[in-house]
Amino acid sequence: MTTEITKKKGKADNIDKYAGEKLREARLHAGLSQEKVADALKITFQQVQKYERGTNRMSASRLYSLSILFHLDVGYFFPHAKHPKPKSLKEKLSNHQINTIKSMDTMDSDMQKAISKIVKTINKTGKRNHE
Repeated sequence: MTTEITKKKGKADNIDKYAGEKLREARLHAGLSQEKVADALKITFQQVQKYERGTNRMSASRLYSLSILFHLDVGYFFPHAKHPKPKSLKEKLSNHQINTIKSMDTMDSDMQKAISKIVKTINKTGKRNHE
């Protein structure tokens, strides 16, 4: 069986649109805004919108980053791939983690960054102490 792959350079096709729909599904299931996903990927929320609409194509590295962000197999973003339904935040996170996220959501960006830095430092220190 031969599969012909012809595509105009840079143009989104049905698979790109499908991947965008799956991105939207995973994002909504995780309870995240387009802005939060954009911040995690260090892109604009407009780019996330374009991905979700299938207007822009996602690179392999972007799909990989999304699979890490949502704790999914990268195959989740492709049709005909067997994949489990994404877990909700409540299924993935403890109550302490959810409460921390909710508390941080009311803080300004600078405060969120400072707390994130502190948590990363504590995490690194903890890993070194357990080695």
